[in-house]
Amino acid sequence: MGIYTAKRVLERKPIKLRYKQDNELCDWIAALSLACCEVRGIWGGPSPRAAWCVTSQGDVFVHDASAHMETSPSSQMYWRQIGGHMAVVATCPGGIVWGLGMDHTPWVYTGGYGGGLFKGIYSSTTGIYPQTDSRNIYIYENQRWNPIGGFSDRRFPIDHYTWTDENGKQEQGKESVNPPSTHWQWVTDWRIDFTVHGSTDKDGWQYAKDHKNNQAFHKDKRWNDYVRRRRWVRKCQLLTTGPWREVPNLPLIDLSLQVDIDQKWDGPIALWAVGANGDVVTRMGVTRDSPQGTSWIHVPTDQPFISLSVGGNYRVWAIAKDGSAFYRNGVSSCNPTGDTWFHIAPPPIAPLKQISAGKNSVWVIDALLNLWMRENITSTFPEGTKWIHVSPKVRRVSVGPQSQVWILAEHVDGAKGVICRREGITSKNPSGTAWDKGAGGGIIHLSVRSCTKDENAQIPKMEDGAMATIQGSTFYVNRHEDNTTNSQGNALC
Repeated sequence: MGIYTAKRVLERKPIKLRYKQDNELCDWIAALSLACCEVRGIWGGPSPRAAWCVTSQGDVFVHDASAHMETSPSSQMYWRQIGGHMAVVATCPGGIVWGLGMDHTPWVYTGGYGGGLFKGIYSSTTGIYPQTDSRNIYIYENQRWNPIGGFSDRRFPIDHYTWTDENGKQEQGKESVNPPSTHWQWVTDWRIDFTVHGSTDKDGWQYAKDHKNNQAFHKDKRWNDYVRRRRWVRKCQLLTTGPWREVPNLPLIDLSLQVDIDQKWDGPIALWAVGANGDVVTRMGVTRDSPQGTSWIHVPTDQPFISLSVGGNYRVWAIAKDGSAFYRNGVSSCNPTGDTWFHIAPPPIAPLKQISAGKNSVWVIDALLNLWMRENITSTFPEGTKWIHVSPKVRRVSVGPQSQVWILAEHVDGAKGVICRREGITSKNPSGTAWDKGAGGGIIHLSVRSCTKDENAQIPKMEDGAMATIQGSTFYVNRHEDNTTNSQGNALC
């Protein structure tokens, strides 16, 4: 287990604690979380303006947004775990939060906190429900062709091992693979996976000249193919509890809530989603009193979609499987499905893979991890005019209701999945000027789409440097050194 302080976040050097059993780890996490919350005066569920993130292990964390969230160093943000197990979270300023498990099951947040490893005083007494999640574990079987016996396990020294992980770099056989932790249990045996990208032959094999390029494998053997591989899959399942209730019957791969509402809004809230089969749907009946909604309505498309986002004034943006962007025209409270999809050509470098739309801005990430912004989006020309390249090496982007932009950086100072905030965004310079490097890594999903500003909040000035760090304040009046983490320009590493 790693423990980060504000200083150690910048250094990427956590305090490391060893534990003998998972139960011991759970006790440490629960006790430390309670202590940190008490020091900061935090108790109960997160505020409607909280930022949310998910780690690679599926743990859900929140940061209770403060009046100075956009100015204080992001390395000093305090993230607390609240229970549940997710891969994706979607939020809005109305306080509604949805999540997607690793098995694509949608869940709606109940308003509680705890469950799982948080028990007793660490957990709320209501709003905690059983939760299941599952994930597939993959390994590859590799073989080489020789002129005497054909394909076999005999290999050259430069070849992959006979059994490897997904990357092909680590030897990993069926007997040596374990579930992610003792909380996970196998629910199937190993079987050949025929759903690999690019298809397979009747026995599950894919062929290539060598192992150098995973993208070069194909279904049918050619005369100059000397290696082959096939993927094996086994499913494991997690049983836990958390402040989440299942929304059954429709697995999803992405979803987004309306970004331009406030906490006083009592009408319907737009929620759009992409099904596991690429279909686009919108959820009817979503309100603050009924966050789970009532029913799904299908929105027709010409091809499968992979990502979408609901911006200001019901402006729905999406990305199709071919990497191009689409804008849905005609969406309103009276016409919740809209009328027509407008095609938006992607940037020339690579197809797009993820999108986030704010009140008046749209940001996207392409397959090469480049971050782009759509320029000149106006009420009369909502689809904008062109893409502006902002930064490389970005995994994911989240745009908030005040056009604030936060990302997960691919690589910062040796860490992957680091939370960074865009600085210098103004009406005259909507793409911003630099990155503030913050917490991480190991984060796979981030949402700041509920982070509105509290107009009545006062930013405190503190004489105590330690308390200023605890509260994340930039207004420590006796400070003599610059403790921010601004980068120069758009570089992230």
